[in-house]
Amino acid sequence: MTLPVLPPARLVVLMTCLLMGAFPVAAADKPNKKGDSAAVREPGIPYTVEIDGAPTSVVRALLKQTSQLEELKKRPPATAAALARRIRADQSRFQAVLESEGFYAAKVSSTTEPHGESTDVRIVIDAGPIYTVAKLTADFGDRAEAVRAAAQDRPDLTLQEMTGKPARARDVIAVEDAAVELLRRNGFPFARRGDRQLTIDNTAHTVSILLPIAAGRRAVFGTTAFKGQQRTNESYLQRIVPWKPARIYDTHELELFRRALVRSSLFSSVRVLPALDEEAADGAPLETQVDLTEGPTRTISAGAKYARDTGFGGSVGWQHRNMFGNAEKLDLSLDANQLTQTANAALTRPNWRRMDQTLKFSAVLQRSTTDAFDGKSAQLLAGVERRTALHWTVGVANSAVIARLFEHGLRRRSLLFGLPLTATRYVTDDIYETAFIDATKGWRFAAVVTPYVGSYVGPARFVRSEVEGDVYVPMNALQTFVLAGRLKIGSIIGSTTERIPADRRFYAGGGGSIRGFGYQLVSPLDVNGDPTGGRSLIESSLEARVKVTRTIGVVPFVDAGSVSSSSLPGQGISMRVAAGLGLRYYTSVGPLRVDFALPLNKRPGVDKGFQFYLSFGQAF
Repeated sequence: MTLPVLPPARLVVLMTCLLMGAFPVAAADKPNKKGDSAAVREPGIPYTVEIDGAPTSVVRALLKQTSQLEELKKRPPATAAALARRIRADQSRFQAVLESEGFYAAKVSSTTEPHGESTDVRIVIDAGPIYTVAKLTADFGDRAEAVRAAAQDRPDLTLQEMTGKPARARDVIAVEDAAVELLRRNGFPFARRGDRQLTIDNTAHTVSILLPIAAGRRAVFGTTAFKGQQRTNESYLQRIVPWKPARIYDTHELELFRRALVRSSLFSSVRVLPALDEEAADGAPLETQVDLTEGPTRTISAGAKYARDTGFGGSVGWQHRNMFGNAEKLDLSLDANQLTQTANAALTRPNWRRMDQTLKFSAVLQRSTTDAFDGKSAQLLAGVERRTALHWTVGVANSAVIARLFEHGLRRRSLLFGLPLTATRYVTDDIYETAFIDATKGWRFAAVVTPYVGSYVGPARFVRSEVEGDVYVPMNALQTFVLAGRLKIGSIIGSTTERIPADRRFYAGGGGSIRGFGYQLVSPLDVNGDPTGGRSLIESSLEARVKVTRTIGVVPFVDAGSVSSSSLPGQGISMRVAAGLGLRYYTSVGPLRVDFALPLNKRPGVDKGFQFYLSFGQAF
């Protein structure tokens, strides 16, 4: 027997009951206002709740989430009649939940039994068979011919089918959303769905679904109009529009463009919408409207840190965005601790001469007073980065480094010219995440290869290479337990250690390297126990990041690595291993980090018994 179901809104009502709690709380069940003396005089009728017969664990969880009896258990009803109203409300809610999960023949009953001063409430579920989808059909009305014509031009313009699958409301809605989105991505920007119509066959236990879709007019991209910008040049904005006129209209490109504008940090709000033009002919160009609100152009930042090996430190930064109206960005920063001080100035111009290409200039001044060497250096760099179609960012630059170094009682000068070649790839669940301050899922890879020529104790020619990979694996659905791993490998070829400037060699140890060992002390040592640096490097870390509460986390970790005088990483020297425990306090802008680490194979007279670090952001 085939029975038409009530108006198409039936399924929507079911989902509303499930997600928003459409059944109102009875007046007698509403909490009394503060000061209501009746709340003090009437102790209420305590009760217990038992739900029997839920067909799956998912359904059981949904029933508990929507249960008024469960939600108000700590506020007992004043009378037996009020308890009965709660029970009837839950039966209606449960019926809606079961139908939304495909159990259209389900029956819900209840019993109550006094138990001392309490009442045992038992809700019994007879779920029956789960209904499947016999057919899911889209009805385009008078636009059917236009949709079919578009499908001939775009073979991917087909609707997903659910035939034979359980008739769960969330799955049906997801398929409907996908169908409408597919139309919007293929030339029908105003497509929207209507009220679905269901036909239930209680003999075959199936559901047939008819979905009216108003496709609206077909369109191609036309002009793009910007509104609200004040300091940003419209010529720049027009140049970075990703679509070309006369292409089939795709609303997904509008969303990607909106995200790109948000990521630029130039605007506090961005809206990208197709213009409403109902009189335009089918297939005519459609204007896109971009409404912008510019944000502040300047930002000041500051931070503090402490480590047992490097002492107290801090950083200050100043950023000026959109200096000349083309999204240029100037960054000035100073980062210092008791061993090293670094001043940096960087100017970037995005989308230089073509989309996804950035022009970069930087200048760095550094002063170091470490066990390895004392020195002052200055570096200038100019280069170009480009994001490829495969989501890699590759770059090439020219650099010049001049340094005065004091090492092992000798004063030396170095002058190096380099050609840094870079490649990076970030994959994360957060589209706005580039700094990986607190990544919970994804991975990143970075490589830099720099050939150097110049002078240091005679002619200097060598190639310095570094490769680093980090991975973040959530171990539960809420991502409150994350395994994080890091591996870094470096090598210098083409020269001996003595002919490589001390500030270009590899060192390891410290809060951003191998915790538990002193700054730069994971290195070959001279007769005085001072690090000399090496030509190869291995660093690795493994962390278990566990959130105990919303704001507090603990992080047990193990770090290991070595620096060798050979250009082959790990050759001729043992690995240094440390273990420790960290504490994290999570703020809205990232975690505060406290790490305590112990070297597991410390060297007598070289390594201290422990190291302590306090800073902002995860270790990697």
